[in-house]
Amino acid sequence: MLNIPREESLVNRRLDRMKRLAAALSKEATFFRAEHGALETTRLYSGFDSTTSFLEQVRGFEIRLINLALELTDGNQKHAARLLGLRPTTLSEIMKRHGLRSAHNPKDT
Repeated sequence: MLNIPREESLVNRRLDRMKRLAAALSKEATFFRAEHGALETTRLYSGFDSTTSFLEQVRGFEIRLINLALELTDGNQKHAARLLGLRPTTLSEIMKRHGLRSAHNPKDT
């Protein structure tokens, strides 16, 4: 038998985590936009000259996003994966690729 108040509490906590993640993502997008600015049309066609490659920028964004999800879930990779819409094994592989560690992984302490 379902315990309705308990289920509501779980749903409310999950919604609160999702709201915090959405707010953090919005903040990250604003930071990214301000940091990099809008590209001028002429720069698009005259050979974009940047000291940071596209792949490096994507990698940095991915790392910040994963760290944020881990922070919001107190380091729980399974919950962080769920927030990011990933399978836990996929998140684990991405973290290994970037050399990231979870606070809840006993091998990392």
